[in-house]
Amino acid sequence: SATLRAERSSLFLVDGGEAWTRVAEGVSSEIRVPLEKTSLVAACVRDRAPVNIRDAYEDARFDRSVDAGSGFRTRSVLCVPVFAVSDGEKARKVVGAVQ
Repeated sequence: SATLRAERSSLFLVDGGEAWTRVAEGVSSEIRVPLEKTSLVAACVRDRAPVNIRDAYEDARFDRSVDAGSGFRTRSVLCVPVFAVSDGEKARKVVGAVQ
């Protein structure tokens, strides 16, 4: 988080039809997000594009349950996809997301 100048950060890895937290600051258990679900990280992975939200609570895709469980209040969110590229591949595969 310090490197990102963020209060909290998470690294999600994509496995099949879901993204799960490899690292999630301030959360005691793993977070799993089905990619077909409406969420910020799912939108980032599906669209292969950054999601930049000024006020998380104003965006319908934001899942408030993590805040409710941790007691933290998320203000803004930046979520960017992580790509892997194999030699000779033109299409980059999304393997995760940093939020």
